[in-house]
Amino acid sequence: MKLNWSLIHSSHKNINGNSSEISITLTLTGKYIIVFTDSLGANPAWYKAGYLLPFFDDSSIGRVYGKSRFCGLRRYTFMKLTDWEFLNNFAFKPVPWLVDIQIKIWSTADYALYDQQDRVEDRVNEVYNFLQDK
Repeated sequence: MKLNWSLIHSSHKNINGNSSEISITLTLTGKYIIVFTDSLGANPAWYKAGYLLPFFDDSSIGRVYGKSRFCGLRRYTFMKLTDWEFLNNFAFKPVPWLVDIQIKIWSTADYALYDQQDRVEDRVNEVYNFLQDK
């Protein structure tokens, strides 16, 4: 199955070992994304780039983070976002030994095709769990 991926974010930032969060503004077209990371100054043996962090800011609490997602260096990482992640903001937390970081993110509106399969699997699991309870 061929999906129509749209590039929704592309950035290259010199970080010189600064592992501060990089704010990422995304206009998602669907719940499925692909994240690619690279670093021109990276040792070829390095495999970690950092973590994609979903978050929202609450006026009474401050910044609230969801589950971080590992992103490999020079790798394409496929992710299915939860409903909560889909509706909130993202930051990228690079590992501290990188000099620069390139981040590209694609999204697809064709996620409904995948969701059909997920719904079938969920239904099978529900039936299985029901039978186990008997």
